[in-house]
Amino acid sequence: MVSGDECVVREVGRVLLTPHSSPLTPEFVMGMDRKVTFPAETVPAWGRVAEFFAARQFPVKMMMIDGALSFPDEQPPDHWHELRVGTALGMVTLRREADGVRLVTWGNAEGPLRQAWDVLTWALAEVFDGLIQDGEGALSAAEFVRKVELPEGLVS
Repeated sequence: MVSGDECVVREVGRVLLTPHSSPLTPEFVMGMDRKVTFPAETVPAWGRVAEFFAARQFPVKMMMIDGALSFPDEQPPDHWHELRVGTALGMVTLRREADGVRLVTWGNAEGPLRQAWDVLTWALAEVFDGLIQDGEGALSAAEFVRKVELPEGLVS
């Protein structure tokens, strides 16, 4: 049972919905998500992603680790469950799953925020040799980067 002050979110395809919404009521859309899957033995340690961005002079900062506020340069443990990562373009949530990481952003994300979502998706796939599960199927990092517009100078 859910009280009026609580919000339970469930996932339907690429859109996250509240209990009182449906795919036909876009005013209730809470977020969009996509997933990067990895081989079973892969541990998506954030430190490798942070180094990847640092080498490209693309600043990222940690906002939250597993529901707790963090320092911008704080490193989560290798077996984190949820991260909120900030970029100059916007903030994206990363949720760890058994076979990869799900990246979530606002349902109305456009422009820079959508680009932040794309950048983090691409980086996870590139660093950990993952596949991006999109509405059009599984894409490699190289295929994905041809489909989206990333900030200039990021892709070498």
